[in-house]
Amino acid sequence: MLWPGLVEPPVDITIPPPIVVRTPVLVVFYWMLMSLDYLVLKYESKIPLSKMQVRIVLAIVHVAIPLVIASSRVAANLFFIALPWFYAAYSSLIPVEKYSYREWSESLQYLLLDAPDDKRLQLATRMIPKLELSKQEQRDARIKGAARIGRGVCKLIVMKLIVDPLLPEQQQLSSMLMLPWLHPTSLLLTLLFGCKAYFFLGVADVGMGLQQVSLGVPTVDLFDRPMIAATPREFWR
Repeated sequence: MLWPGLVEPPVDITIPPPIVVRTPVLVVFYWMLMSLDYLVLKYESKIPLSKMQVRIVLAIVHVAIPLVIASSRVAANLFFIALPWFYAAYSSLIPVEKYSYREWSESLQYLLLDAPDDKRLQLATRMIPKLELSKQEQRDARIKGAARIGRGVCKLIVMKLIVDPLLPEQQQLSSMLMLPWLHPTSLLLTLLFGCKAYFFLGVADVGMGLQQVSLGVPTVDLFDRPMIAATPREFWR
């Protein structure tokens, strides 16, 4: 990592490159990893570790795996860094030992369900055995899912055609760090990188939209108009 005003980092640690595999292989790998999470949490009473130690081991594994195995596609890497960790953290908080594999898999979709928090909690802990939606609600969810896919595609197009051409080339990024923090160019580039990060989340819109279209289950938006948020709370809502 470069510090402002330095061309060379004060501490230079070389990390070996990851093992690059095709995206379908990565999908299968992470499905197996998440299934292993389920087995570990379901039978953790038989593991000679405390409850906290089991969760620390799971956290270390999920932090280390993306450093070891990756895809050649940036979108796939972003997806697989966040989602398995997200579900592992969620699974560590619910009574997985009471769930069959199918029940556990179904409970994961309730995490992003567009419903009040108390209803999501009741579904996740099986106080409510199953999500019941009318045909009209499923139809509305699929229509909104299709709109989300379109919105995600538009974000990616804007990123590719408008934002990316304004950013410096890869080999010029180090020169950006030599600028003062409040230099106009530095501020502009910081804004552009923030816009790129937001538009890149169109990948998540497309993925969640496909899930919504296929399952007919409404899911929450990751962000609600973050560009006009007045407070950090509004930004993350």
